This record gives sequence, structure tokens and C-alpha cells, in this order.
Amino acid sequence: MKKILLLAIVALTFATGLGKTVDEVFSAFPAADNVQLMDMPFMKQIVQSKLEAELKEENGKQIKIEDMKLLLIEDATESQKDIARHLLNDGVDGMEELMNVDEDGNLDVTIFFQKEGDHICQMLIFTFDNDEDEVGIVYLKGAMQPSDIGKIDMFN
Repeated sequence: MKKILLLAIVALTFATGLGKTVDEVFSAFPAADNVQLMDMPFMKQIVQSKLEAELKEENGKQIKIEDMKLLLIEDATESQKDIARHLLNDGVDGMEELMNVDEDGNLDVTIFFQKEGDHICQMLIFTFDNDEDEVGIVYLKGAMQPSDIGKIDMFN
């Protein structure tokens, strides 16, 4: 019985050890001139304000964004792209894949999320722009409804 329990613990540890934490995702890329990691308090406030305005018009719902980070790699090397693909394949601890969009092989977007009750409490968005050789990872932490994800448009 002890052997079965030990084997189950080892298997569970191995299975959960494959995914990375959010911090490990952001620290996976070695420092380089083309790698920018930004905490984004100003962008967090812009996104928060925009979402609040849209949701108030719809139904008075509240949304809260507590944290937002952006990792941007311009002119990504093959090694940097491989690291990002490896992270995607391994997944992120405690998060599920929400969607994956591939636009004609030019732009790939994958969204991971973690729910708490009926709302999303964390979201991690991976983007690959194959035309421009750019990799982007956006992290959002807060309280968002799944139906509000489409309203998060940081560039309009």
C-alpha cells in the first residue's frame, strides 16, 4: 500500500511539475537587448477605466484589475521563440487554455485563464507575430467575467 501511495505522489508531483508558474513564464527569457519586461500600472488604469465605462453602460457590473505585466520580444530569435512555444506546450500551473487563434500562420494568440467562483481571476495571453518576429506575453490579475474578455482591447 505504501508503494502505491508513494508512486501516486511521485506521479502527481511529476504531472504538476510540468507547468510553469506565472513568475517562471516571465523569468524564462534570458536578459537580452530585445526583451522588455514592463509592469504596467498606467496601462492597468487605462484598461480598468475603459472596461468600467463599457460595463456601466451595459449593466452596471464592476470589474477590477489588480496587476498587469507585459513581456515584449522584438526581432525574436529562434531560441526565444522556442522558449515561448515550450512554455505554451507545458502550460501554466493552475490555468486552463481558454482559446487559441491562428490567423493564417501570421499571428497566433493563446489565452490561459484561472477561475475563482464565477469570475476569471488571472489571465495570461501569449501572442506570436510571425511576420514581425515578435513574441508578447500579457498578464492580467483581477476579477473579470468571461463575457468581458472580448472587451479588453488595449490599443483602441
